[in-house]
Amino acid sequence: MYPSPRLIGQNLIVLHGMMRLSTGLRSKPSDLIKLALSCFLYFVCIHPLTDGNGRTGRLLLQLVLVSGGLLDMPVLDLKAPMHANKEAFTREITALHQHGRWEGILDFMDHCLVQAVSARLPTLPNGE
Repeated sequence: MYPSPRLIGQNLIVLHGMMRLSTGLRSKPSDLIKLALSCFLYFVCIHPLTDGNGRTGRLLLQLVLVSGGLLDMPVLDLKAPMHANKEAFTREITALHQHGRWEGILDFMDHCLVQAVSARLPTLPNGE
């Protein structure tokens, strides 16, 4: 379940530490992606608002990728693939909250990230 409000300050310190790890993972893109997804999910878990944490969490995920050198700017549209599969997201985030199961939500978010990157690639100049 969600943490006690008294623990949110401590959890934000942990999240900040997780985000700072991104600068040391430049040579390992797969580790950086896992870290970005984990930061997003950790934020959602400590910021349990039904409206408002999605945009901030998606931006946070992309800022970790920018900090680690995988993105130049936070320009990915993660909302579209997440909302297209909202029932799966709800199911997997519930499994994380209630049972501590990270695998399903990490796989779901990884799939959304791949979709967002794939949607963005055709818009790059000269097919780069």
